[in-house]
Amino acid sequence: MYWASSALGVIILGIISDHYGRIRATRICFTLSVTEFVDIKKRLMVSMGYFSFQSLTNGILPWLAYSIGNWKYLSLVTSSVIFMPESVRWLMAKGEINKAKKNIQIVAKFNGQKISGYILDNIQFFTRPSEPLKRIFSYKKFLKMFFLTCFMWLLICLTFIGSNVFSSTLSKHPFFMITINSLIDVIGTIIASPLADNVFYLTTAFFARKLIIDFAKLCFYMKLYLVSGDSKLFLTLFFLARMTLMMVFNIKLLYAAEVYPTAIRNRAVSLRMAIGSFGCFLSPLIVGLRFLDKKISLLVFGVCIGVAGVIMMFLPETKGRQLPETLEDAENQFLEQLQR
Repeated sequence: MYWASSALGVIILGIISDHYGRIRATRICFTLSVTEFVDIKKRLMVSMGYFSFQSLTNGILPWLAYSIGNWKYLSLVTSSVIFMPESVRWLMAKGEINKAKKNIQIVAKFNGQKISGYILDNIQFFTRPSEPLKRIFSYKKFLKMFFLTCFMWLLICLTFIGSNVFSSTLSKHPFFMITINSLIDVIGTIIASPLADNVFYLTTAFFARKLIIDFAKLCFYMKLYLVSGDSKLFLTLFFLARMTLMMVFNIKLLYAAEVYPTAIRNRAVSLRMAIGSFGCFLSPLIVGLRFLDKKISLLVFGVCIGVAGVIMMFLPETKGRQLPETLEDAENQFLEQLQR
């Protein structure tokens, strides 16, 4: 029920955010806001900082739940409002130029900078209306990319949530194991940014995000399949695998916001997250296979993340590139990279 509700929720909130603004869609706007307000070179680094606090909170949450002991009070404690300015890109697309200028001034003030009225008056603002999501069927290359990213995200969510559930079965103290898992996630999040942006940059920038992390993830899970579940080596490899999986999850979560155009971004991301929720729904069932043999669950997770790694090889690189504004922009960027 939780993941079914999550799938429905992200679709509804995606539609709301595209029509009424990012700040009204609390589930997705935080990720997109840090993406759209940051310079291209710092986009991944800032997003990883955001995800680090998310992982740290996940580590604290089990103990918060344990100490409160009431799910109603827990919901009240963990429900907080984060105030962020509306996305400038969304305001531009809606023709809200004055509000866009005001938000630019807010961001500049926060960074200790001052923008003169002359500069604001001479900035070229491009107003592009939002496009219906069904228009993606008119762009075959983008449609192919969209389906690949959705299927890849389903596999990643299945493995990511599944490994978290699986970790709680490795000890008689599930709260402790989930906390350790979350701390490992923080480490993986911190490492992800320099690895994705700098590894083999001079020679294989196109494959840096695709091969390094996904191949490492596949190797780790294959080792997990071969090692006994009761050994210290198993736990060591499991947490190393979890760390690399966290890198994959964070980078792929940001990736969709980079390849989907502004005109349909929230709705497209919402649909992708809804499909990912189906993978989350399946993950406990995969973990349940451990009653037959613990190796079966790990093998399924290894195959899933391996397939996701292969899919990523057919998708465009986004490092250092401008976010596409329209479906035409996204289609052209994809075609440009295919021709290289």
